[in-house]
Formats: sequence, C-alpha cells, structure tokens
Amino acid sequence: QNWKRMERSRGTTAATTTAPTSTTVVAGRGPMNRRSSTPFSEVPVGYSTATVDQNSEAYMELLFEFQTLRQVDAESRSQHLHTLLHTLQQLLTAATAPTLTPNEQSLLDLRRVIPTLKCLALECPFADVRAAMSQFLTSLPREILSPCWSPDVQEAPRVSQFIDAAEVPSIEPEDTALRKLFVDIFVLTGRVSHLTRVLGCHPSFLARFTNLYSLIMGDDYGPLQPHLRHYLALLTAAQMHCSYLVRTIQPEFLCHGGKPEWILQGLSAAPKKLVKMAEVTALLTHQPWTVNKSHISGLVAEGWSVAEIIHALLIIATFRAEAAIVFGCGVLPEPDVAYPEDQLQAATEPERELPMKKTVEVTLTDGNEKKYKEKEDVESREQTDKIVDALQATKKNKQAKKKPPSSTLSPPSTSSQPTQPEATRILFDNAANMEQTGASETDIAKAAHSCVNEPELERYIPTGIRVSHVDFDVHNRSYSIFRVQDYSWKEHGYSLVSTYYEEAAPLLDETFDHIYSLTYYHIGSLNNRRTNIDTAPFREAIWFYVHRVHGLLHEDYDYRNVNVFLNQRQLKHFVKKVAFAHGGNSCGGCQQVVTQREFREGFGMELAAEEKVHIALLSASAAQQALLLYGLQALTQHLLHKTHHK
Repeated sequence: QNWKRMERSRGTTAATTTAPTSTTVVAGRGPMNRRSSTPFSEVPVGYSTATVDQNSEAYMELLFEFQTLRQVDAESRSQHLHTLLHTLQQLLTAATAPTLTPNEQSLLDLRRVIPTLKCLALECPFADVRAAMSQFLTSLPREILSPCWSPDVQEAPRVSQFIDAAEVPSIEPEDTALRKLFVDIFVLTGRVSHLTRVLGCHPSFLARFTNLYSLIMGDDYGPLQPHLRHYLALLTAAQMHCSYLVRTIQPEFLCHGGKPEWILQGLSAAPKKLVKMAEVTALLTHQPWTVNKSHISGLVAEGWSVAEIIHALLIIATFRAEAAIVFGCGVLPEPDVAYPEDQLQAATEPERELPMKKTVEVTLTDGNEKKYKEKEDVESREQTDKIVDALQATKKNKQAKKKPPSSTLSPPSTSSQPTQPEATRILFDNAANMEQTGASETDIAKAAHSCVNEPELERYIPTGIRVSHVDFDVHNRSYSIFRVQDYSWKEHGYSLVSTYYEEAAPLLDETFDHIYSLTYYHIGSLNNRRTNIDTAPFREAIWFYVHRVHGLLHEDYDYRNVNVFLNQRQLKHFVKKVAFAHGGNSCGGCQQVVTQREFREGFGMELAAEEKVHIALLSASAAQQALLLYGLQALTQHLLHKTHHK
C-alpha cells in the first residue's frame, strides 16, 4: 500500500510499476528498499555516472539485487545471497565463455560491479555476506579485474586521510551497541559508510544523528516526496563541493523515483521550483545571514508550501553539517563511491606528510625534524595543561558562585569595562580575533574526494549564481547581528518546526542537546590523559564561537571565554574551517580545506583522535543550528508579513 501510494503521488500508476523485490523495515520507519520505475538504461549509479548511456539492464538488475542483502533475518538474507551469487556466476560465465564473439557487455558489467563486491567483502556488517563476496572475488580470473582492483591492492580501504585505522571503529566493533547500530544503518542505507565509521567514535551521537537522518530522508515521513529530499541533498553537497556525498546520494535519488535527466543534465532539466530552492541553498550554505523574508516569499511564489520549506531547511542544514564532518575529519570514499583512479592512488601510495611550516627557518634534516617534533609535543602538552587549569579554575569559581577568574591564559581585564549590553557587543566583536585566514599552497593537502570531477558538481549549481564564503562583518549595513534572545531555537525555532513537521522537532532538539553536552570527563592523548575534567566551558567556547562567526549573539554568554579556551590560533582556525567547510578552492581570502598535518598536530593541543572528531562534530552541529535559525527566522518574518497584510 505504501508503494502504491508513493507511485500515485508521483503521477504514475502501480500497474505500470515494477514492485519492489523486498521490503525492509528499520526502527519502525517503514519500507526503505524500493525500485525506481525509470528505464534501466538511463540510470546512473555510483561512479559510473559519466557513462550512464552504457549501463545495461543486466547491470542495473544486478545492482538492485545487492539491495536485497539489507536483511537482518539471517535465513532471508541467505536466500537472497544465494540468488545474487548465482546471478554473478552467470555473468562470469558469459564474460569468460570461449566463443568467437566474447560477451563484452557482460565483462563490462562484471568489472563495474567489482567495487560494490569489494565494499561488501570488506565493509558489510554481516559476516556471511563478507565471506561470500570475498570468495567470489578470489575466484575471479586476474584478467577480469581492472588494474585498480587487482589482488595486490585488495586490502581494506582507508577510512580517513587524517585518522589512523586503529583509531576508527572496525566494521564489527567490540561494543555490542555500536555493532547493532552499524547493522541498523546498513539495513537502512545499504552501506556502513566511512562517514558512519568516523561518527562511530561517538556512538551515542551516531545513534541520534541516524534517527534524525532516517526521519527527514525516509520514505513515509515529512512533507517532501523522497526523490525531492535526495535532490535537495545533492544540491547542498554540490554547493559544498563534496563529491563524496554527491556520489553517495545520486543512486539513492534514483532508487526513490528520481528522474535520471535531473542528474545527467542537472538543474537545467529540473523544474523551476527546484532551481529557485537551489538559489536559496547557495546563500544558506555560504552566507546564511543574507537570507531574508523576500527569499522565502520567492519560494512560496514558485509553489513551495511552508511545511515543504521547513523540511527543505532541515535537509540543507543536515547535509551541510555532513559535508563539514567529511572535510573536517578527512573522510575518504568507499570503493564503490570513489573513482577507480582515486582508489588506486589511495591503495598504492604511502601516506605522505605535508611540508613543515614555513615559519621554521632551519633546514629540517632527520635530526632537526625530530627536535622540532619534540618541541611541538612539549608546547602542545603545556598548552593542554593550561586549558585544564582554566577548566578546573572555572569549576571552582562556579562552585563558589563567582565569575570565571583571569587564569594563566589572561582574559581581558574587567576593570573600566562598559556595562551590558555594550560590553557584550564589544566582547562579541573581539571574539573572532586571532584569525589567520591565509594559507600557503604548500600547506594545502586536499582529501581524495574533495574537489575532483568538477562537472559532476557544476550541474547542480544554479546558472549565473556563484556564492562563496565571506566572513560575517559586524559593521556591514546590509545585514545585522542575529540576537538569539529575540529568536532562539528553543523558544521559536522548535515551535515553528513542530507546527509543520511535528516528529522532526524533538529529534533535532535531542541531537543538538546531546552533542552540546556530550563529555567523557577527560582531555588529552591516550598516553597523557587528564581525567575527571569538566570540559563544559571548552565545549561551550567552541559552540558559541561558531555562532559568533555566523553572526549570532548570545547576550548571556561571556565571550571572554572564547579567547580563554580557544586561545590557540590553530584551534580557532580549525573550528572555523569546519564550520564553513568547503571542498573547493580558497574563497573570500580563507582556505576552507582542513589539512592532514593540521588535524594530526592537534591544533596546538595534545588530543586523542576521538577528541578531534568531537571538536569537528561540535563545530558542524553549531553551524547546522545557525543555518536553521537564519532560515526559520526568515520564514517567520514571511508569515508575519503575510498575516499583517491580510
């Protein structure tokens, strides 16, 4: 019934539509695995988008058979696995038959599906699927495999360019709750992505993020039709120049009934309604403070309802945050998402360190580099100790019901300070100081996914509209500071979302609250961990700093704490880069790509990898809320204006 209802809403009839091969229900979210009614020869999937006209019907049928493995029930999954292996064996037989006219199409189809086979062999949470796919890959003749997938490079792919494999949860983690979560995510999405693995460093956040994702992108919930949701996600990922997300979302868009020409031709083939939203998306992702009620009125004029606009805002904010985490944590694509040349390079080339900073004037021979590294370690340890001292001092002063002390990090003196709100405004202006927005070309190392195959992204960018990041300017008269006491998420945004999309508001609120308060009461590397530490002031400084660079003013926050706990330029720089993550070239004078060396050096602090991921999650989530507040406030102003003129 759900299938028929969805097809009727798309203007088709159930009688002319191929029924789904299987229906998988995840966490009560309803059917998740459905086929597109699109002709197979027109559907691009994964990295083969550029050669969509060559995709055969057998190849597309095979890809859909992979979706039948999204089964928790072992017996049912075993039956589908047996059918899939039989189909693969038939394809192999046809491709290697000793005839005068070899089946070149079967060979091409088999080679195209090898990345998916490898992905399942190495990164599927079900052991039976991994074993079966590995056995089939091993049985393939060497001449069948393309150079990128030879047995010499069949090791497990790297999950992150920045994080060592040992520091990322395995596909079968010891934590039973996380293992179950990986299974649920595989059933929901058909993969345990590398982004999911990185988020698995913080399982409680991953669980909440997944619940929110399955709601706003699932089939049966929300005002927008499923294919429109995924197209909005594509538009957002393209604006962020995140090829990794674009390649992941494209097949999902098609599987939910999306039109192939919207991918092949981009926005030029999409309806004007989506083109208008793409224009607003460009502003929201790069300069959300420029969005106002006139932009919302323009959307309404193109046929967007209030409920649909709210749903769209949630999708744009969520995928902007995903792209930020991808870039901030150096997430690398899975084998079936990456272009073959990317995977060959990642598998065969050793990980290279970036050049040393230009501020080091001596020639870094092996001995000098060792001394330089030791000096960096000492400085990072000392800086972390200072932060810990400030955190402990803040805790003692809170207990004594006093204001935070000056501490060894020396925040500005409070003598002769203006009174509120003037003082708050001054501190707000100064909180973004200590920026170093420039970056040398030799210091930039882009992740393999970050900015390749630009035409793949350009097709989703509105013609004639190029919006890039420009820092929020408190003195700019074309927009104003966003005063959170006048419009906040808790008091205003939540209510508006709840009115039109009731189920989304509490999930979004829970996700924000959780990452804001998430703590393990320790800080520092694994070898030198400081325990029993209340990190709340440090986390708050990150959150409010991100809001500050977005132009959001919290008059009840002491902005001196930003420069107390984020006093290292490297840390501020990293937080801002994640908040405005962008996979393209430098824009607005600020290079938005996080570097490998920058991440590994720990931003001038001694931090474990999971703590660096935590900082990235805080930064991305704070930026997500800031984007939502701007969009929801503009919508509220539109509704008030409409009511006033009735």
